[in-house]
Amino acid sequence: MNLPLVIDIAIGLIFIYLIFSLLTSEILELITTLLQWRAVHLKESIEGLLAGNETPKLKQARLLANQLYENPFLNTLNQEAKGLGASFPRRLNQTIGRFFRNILKRENVFGDKNSGPSYIGSESFATSLLDTLGIPIVVQKFTFMRMQAFKERLINKAESELRNSGIIGVDDITLKLEFPTRDDEIKAQDFLQQRYQISDANQVLPILKQFYIFRQKVDETINAYQNGGFDLVSSVDRFEEVCNPVILKTKMIVMSVVKKNYCYEDCNLI
Repeated sequence: MNLPLVIDIAIGLIFIYLIFSLLTSEILELITTLLQWRAVHLKESIEGLLAGNETPKLKQARLLANQLYENPFLNTLNQEAKGLGASFPRRLNQTIGRFFRNILKRENVFGDKNSGPSYIGSESFATSLLDTLGIPIVVQKFTFMRMQAFKERLINKAESELRNSGIIGVDDITLKLEFPTRDDEIKAQDFLQQRYQISDANQVLPILKQFYIFRQKVDETINAYQNGGFDLVSSVDRFEEVCNPVILKTKMIVMSVVKKNYCYEDCNLI
């Protein structure tokens, strides 16, 4: 197939252009990788973002950015190629870079490190920033304080309801009793009989024991959240699991005691 000379030249020029474009792109990619232009530009962009593009704050922003890059969420993204073929040019480039930085008296963009990631996902950056600034710790402490206040209101409300039940032996003193062992339970029973002249302390004792268990489980839930055993959602679910059975059981015991007292009074009237 014979083509005109002009078309042959055009096709040849197109192929030459494509070959040189591909070759130029590969050379530029190689230079970009060796000189870490993307990583440097990304680090400087983060510093500018943290500084709000205010030059006096760039130094503080660089320190914060270095802390961000030390965070495990970003530090794991900085993976360098292994092997002699990849490590030798990189070490040569780092040596040359240190030489010129010493001459020009410029700081290393990556701080104590020789390189940084060329790409950082938005989720990784946000998580690293919050973790570096200590926001989760502040939130946890604030939430812990709110949970403590909630516990106090919950305990006070439960104490108030039990005191208003009118059961003899249930008051501010007995609601503070603890029953960690069987001996403590026997001592509490003797205390109830002596102080309130209750002939059958077994009516009051189950109520006080349930309230003690309730306080213990609430404290365990809050302590587990403080120590990192539960997150906030799990702690709320745990509160529900603790409160519902104890409230139901205590209500049944109180109703049983009140019913017995009414029956006893009616029998005496007869």
